[in-house]
Amino acid sequence: MRELIGKFAAKNLADKSEAFFHEFESEIPRTAAILAAFALPPKQIQTRKGKCMKVMSTFSVRPGCMKEAASRFLAGQAAPPPGLTLLGRWHKSDGSGGFALFETDNPAVAYEQSMRWADVLETHSNVVIEDAEAGMALAKVFGQ
Repeated sequence: MRELIGKFAAKNLADKSEAFFHEFESEIPRTAAILAAFALPPKQIQTRKGKCMKVMSTFSVRPGCMKEAASRFLAGQAAPPPGLTLLGRWHKSDGSGGFALFETDNPAVAYEQSMRWADVLETHSNVVIEDAEAGMALAKVFGQ
């Protein structure tokens, strides 16, 4: 693991070029196995499972990956995994990316969806709440 971390550090993590990703792509299964060996047993992992939440994801197409991303999308591979409901997806008019709103009771499936596209899309996801929930929290905190 130290050797892998050293390789990444030496390459400067700010470099997000496609060539950089492919150079270390062969290390991903090994790294995943190492991380899995140290993972908590499923009973010790705490999630919001059973409590429905909305997840807003933004995505940007990685440089040089538009053709592959479009191919997967047109082939129907954008459907979310079981347990993740797509409420809506919008694409930016410049073709650089977009937004998707999901609903789930298990944040692990939102992570799974991001990982399915990680080689072609940069994604950022956040649990979001609606105005009514935000209003209640604001009133509680600020006493209004």
